[in-house]
Amino acid sequence: AIISAMSGFFHNSKRDIQQILKDIFHLPISLGLVSHTEKRVRRNLKPAYEELVDQAKASAYLHIDETGHKCQGKRGWGWMLTSRDVSVLKLASSRGKKVLQSLLPSYKGKVISDRSDRYGAYRYFDSSKRQICWSHLKRDFYRFAHSQNPAFAQVGVNLDHIRRGVFALYGAFKSKKIDALLFKRQIHQLKKRMVSELKGVLKVPDVPHAHRVAKNLLTSFGMMWRFVDDPEIEPTNNLAERQIRRYVVYRKKSLFTWSQRGNEFIERIFSLFLTCRLQNQNPFLRLSQLIAAPP
Repeated sequence: AIISAMSGFFHNSKRDIQQILKDIFHLPISLGLVSHTEKRVRRNLKPAYEELVDQAKASAYLHIDETGHKCQGKRGWGWMLTSRDVSVLKLASSRGKKVLQSLLPSYKGKVISDRSDRYGAYRYFDSSKRQICWSHLKRDFYRFAHSQNPAFAQVGVNLDHIRRGVFALYGAFKSKKIDALLFKRQIHQLKKRMVSELKGVLKVPDVPHAHRVAKNLLTSFGMMWRFVDDPEIEPTNNLAERQIRRYVVYRKKSLFTWSQRGNEFIERIFSLFLTCRLQNQNPFLRLSQLIAAPP
């Protein structure tokens, strides 16, 4: 459990683990023992990982995000599925919807993800049950506002002002400073203003990229506002981004993975760690219990 925790929880390399055990515990071990330990722990964690996947499938909503990954030098992707209670990391060779199909077949819950036009894989989910991340919209409006075209820049400033208004209203509603009726009325006004501003983007000449962005946002406009009617849905995908950051840090400090066995160890140890943190459990204690459990 200690070796696997140092590797998976705290991102120590195999040589670091070897040195720590020698210097602190006076326990000389080989690098092969570290690798063999990860192999054994991977097997022990399989049932727990499958249980976490089942919990994710049963969730009423999921935040989903993805980031780059490499196995044996070949490009792949790390997918993060998370709610407030469970997180699942899946390493795959694809960024396509076949990964979502295999992980979440016939998923009936609601999904919070990045912008709909960014990755076609998310079209696997019913658009009526999707929420687009407003943090990603902020990046688009920021680029609009800093355009060298004065007319276009003003539209970007107006859109960003609307975005800030949305977050201010959402914060006031969540803190119970305003009631649901006033919240929805004010949001309705902002929605009308946003439609007008996005249509205004289409009237600005010589900005074809901005036209594409505006058309995509108008097409997926309904997916921007699911959080208004469902208090369980958040307007951003920040939860998934916070959870996947743990893997991103590991990726920067490692040489990725070099086998399917390595992929499975990382998937299972990270999913266990992140879920325990969400549930305010001690991840090392939970890992020790799973390792000690009879096969």
